Amino acid sequence: MLNTEFSYFSIAVKNLNEATDLYTKMLGLEVMEQPEKSTEFGFLASRLGANGTGFLELLEPINENSAVSRFIETRGEGVYMISLEVENLRETVKQVRLSGGRITGIGETEEPSADTPSVWVHPMSSKGVFIELRQAGVTSS
Repeated sequence: MLNTEFSYFSIAVKNLNEATDLYTKMLGLEVMEQPEKSTEFGFLASRLGANGTGFLELLEPINENSAVSRFIETRGEGVYMISLEVENLRETVKQVRLSGGRITGIGETEEPSADTPSVWVHPMSSKGVFIELRQAGVTSS
């Protein structure tokens, strides 16, 4: 069995301010960092946490053509992605592919390099769940 830990959950929301207010009041979570805009992926993101043990990431689409916008349009607000930290990204990718999973973020037959921070399991091959696989100890640049 591969060594895997939950890192965070991303929740697609229509209004970041309303969702932040809801989760801070209802669950007692704290805003970990001010909202950041990802023009590359077309969303505004905010992270909420408690006790330094993982976090919730709230995503509000800022581009109607973004994946988050399409997700909300077809499924409504809700869990968009889960992120798992894995001890060996290369072996995890191999296992996912052998199990019939489709990996995005690298070529179809490509293996992650030693400095690849993360790849994703396409939701079409994981019961509709977008899954990020993050190499433990490697940070995004």
